[in-house]
Amino acid sequence: MSLPASQIHPDSPSDSNPVDSGRDSNSISGRNSSDGHSGKDFVDFSESDLKGKFEQHLEQAKNAAIDPYGYDGADLSTAFGYDGPPSAISSAFSYDGAASALSVRDSGVGSSGAGTDFQTMSTTNTPKNPTIRKLKSSLLSGEDEQQPVNGSPSTPSNWKRRLKAKSKERKKWLHYVLTKFESYEGLKELLELHPDIIYIFVEIIRNKLTILKDCGTQLHDLDETSALIIGRGLASSLKSRKFTSAGVDQWRLKYPAIATLAENYRFFIPMIETISVALLRRATWGLIYPFGVGAGISIVDMISDIIMLYSYYEVGSYFYFKWNIAFILTCVFIQIALVLNNRGFKITSRDTIVEVLYVITFLKPAIDSFRIAIGETRYNRTGNEILYEVSSMKLVEVVLESIHCCVLQIHALLNGSEEIQATVFLSIVCSAASAGYTSTLLCYDYDIQPEKRKRMPNFYGMIPDESWRRAVTFFSMMISSSCLMISRCFCFALLSSVSGDYVMGYFFVDQVAYLASKWLRNDFLYWSSSTVPIVQSMFTRVFIKIFADFTSCIQLRHPNEIDGAYYTINTITGQLACYAAIVLFEQELDAGRVTSAISKEAIITLYVICTGFWAVSYLMLLLAIKHAYLHTLFSMKSGIEHQVECFKLAKKNNYERGMLSCFECDKRYLEPIKDEAKARIDENWSKWRNKRPAWFAVEVDNWDKMIMPEKALKDRKENRWWAGDNNSGSMGGKFGTMRGTEGKSYHIQ
Repeated sequence: MSLPASQIHPDSPSDSNPVDSGRDSNSISGRNSSDGHSGKDFVDFSESDLKGKFEQHLEQAKNAAIDPYGYDGADLSTAFGYDGPPSAISSAFSYDGAASALSVRDSGVGSSGAGTDFQTMSTTNTPKNPTIRKLKSSLLSGEDEQQPVNGSPSTPSNWKRRLKAKSKERKKWLHYVLTKFESYEGLKELLELHPDIIYIFVEIIRNKLTILKDCGTQLHDLDETSALIIGRGLASSLKSRKFTSAGVDQWRLKYPAIATLAENYRFFIPMIETISVALLRRATWGLIYPFGVGAGISIVDMISDIIMLYSYYEVGSYFYFKWNIAFILTCVFIQIALVLNNRGFKITSRDTIVEVLYVITFLKPAIDSFRIAIGETRYNRTGNEILYEVSSMKLVEVVLESIHCCVLQIHALLNGSEEIQATVFLSIVCSAASAGYTSTLLCYDYDIQPEKRKRMPNFYGMIPDESWRRAVTFFSMMISSSCLMISRCFCFALLSSVSGDYVMGYFFVDQVAYLASKWLRNDFLYWSSSTVPIVQSMFTRVFIKIFADFTSCIQLRHPNEIDGAYYTINTITGQLACYAAIVLFEQELDAGRVTSAISKEAIITLYVICTGFWAVSYLMLLLAIKHAYLHTLFSMKSGIEHQVECFKLAKKNNYERGMLSCFECDKRYLEPIKDEAKARIDENWSKWRNKRPAWFAVEVDNWDKMIMPEKALKDRKENRWWAGDNNSGSMGGKFGTMRGTEGKSYHIQ
């Protein structure tokens, strides 16, 4: 039985989720020589039979890999991504009988262009591959044969000598990787076409951090040196990326050979992502980078606040001491409320108590960063998206603590004693740097996600693919945000020194103008659904507007948030407001109606420095990003228009996950596409129930009734499709066991 064209060619319209497509047993037929059932179609096997054969094959793989180097079998299975039930992603190195939909497209020697099944190539139709057998024999015996392999003219006669490891450690890993390659005909074929590719996998599994080097070698010119450089580059690409998929995507974009492999072999990128997640779980640096950086930022900010509080108390500035404590406690209280709200206010739940303790100890950002780095995208018990909660928590921290405390410190700098000026200045710099880093990371994390770039290519993809340009973009964004933070805080501190009425008047006019523009464009209500939409929209939009005012986070140019045109106007008027505040303060200072501990020349100098750095860094940012996305800074597209565009684009590209993501919005956003959405769900409902995609449990409960067909509404009302061992992981009582989306199991009645 031949594979469908959509499985042979990755460009063909198909379900974009390889895990889901791998579970469709009606579209597969093949054989595997290593499971003892060669010649039998997988469609004849039951699910329990497949799982039993999987466990048997895994045990054989463990036993084969233990000797002669004494590796632990369980550790080996984890190294290549086995963590839970069979999945099409991890099937490359952990056998999954149902994953036949992963296919290899021949790209070279003797290829006719037909698709070759990665898992189920029958040995009756494929000649035995001497490459791995001879190489393993040479590794164990120490011999160095000079004969070509298979007589292939494209294979150099001394290729085995080049493949021999240069160190004892690499030799062990080479033997281990060869054992894995030997288990699958598809990987054997890949090794025959490109022998030096094995060095890429050796360096990936060694997982050693090195300096990221460039290598423009194409796949057909790959040699040992190039393969080593490319393989070492994966760890360096992963270490500074919050999302594993984003790190693998950067690795793919950096090396042309990997880009060719990803294009020709559909299983390659999902396989590398699974391997990367497993390696991050085990590697020391996999813990240090996401946890250490996140914890470091939080701890430095906390230490600066403690020092500042102590200084205020020592000099008797109890006004600033009390207000700083009030801002910090308010921030913690709101963050705890967010945690409880996202978990259904289950205060007695162990998971909820642990999350609250993370918030109180200021470790919540670090813990969530580590969760994302090891491949978790949603909380195991609730199904809530981790990145969304992280963004919400950081937004609250910046708006309620960093900004208010920074304004208070500048006010103290203008009116306080000289004893604490150095401490106050240090606290201002720490607060601004923390807010700038938060703003930059928020934009960076969203923009480099491959899934978001695929779903919304007209908005996401601004950050360039080259490593040096990404670094320039990141630091330019961070410097501009930090400098704007200081300028805006100076603006409000100067106005408050003159009169509190100026502060309230400016804030009220600014916010009302923004909300009025949203209302007039029928874009006031927020995109996420809520039982109190007006109240939620009011608070959310005001919070986001304040965050944009002080940090100029470029992610907020999104049509669902501020929109591009208003974002640009808001950034310019913010700088003009700072200049106006300085002029007003100087007039009052000259008139003797206000006093200042620092001279007006020092104030002007500081403003000029901050504005100059902001202008230069923002110009560098505009030059570094992809120029095709500059139009998003001036776009007047509303949230509804943007959502409709995303749905139509996903439908045009037959990208099912992109279309389904649009269904989570408020019903006002669904109104223009409700007929098409309802037809789509009605067409695929039975398939989704039978195939059990992981996203189904998480997203379907958020869909509005207006797009749900009758049979789907009936299933959801009667709780017929999801059931588990207990109800601890249920969402609103509608679901049973819900263990997240990182390869865990879902149970269906």
